Amino acid sequence: MSPNLCHRHGVGALNLDGRDTPDGWRALLTLLAQKPEDARSAGGIQRQWKALRHASPTILEINFGALLRGQVGGDFIELAGRDQPLPGDGRRRRLDSG
Repeated sequence: MSPNLCHRHGVGALNLDGRDTPDGWRALLTLLAQKPEDARSAGGIQRQWKALRHASPTILEINFGALLRGQVGGDFIELAGRDQPLPGDGRRRRLDSG
């Protein structure tokens, strides 16, 4: 997957945990095929992905402008806003409320 394509949509990371399916990848690529401004006007790629209810991959959406201005930062745990571990990961992550 092209880093530029992910960057345009604000995708900072994809967490692959082995639960991904061909249907899930098809759905993700369909979302990424949208114009970035259309995805943002519909609530962002992460919100659209969650609405589709695919278990994997997990998308971490980042506002790169805010990141460059120093308004957000950290590692995947902090940016993902989780305090529960992902499969195979002992670190705690806060679960998103939405």
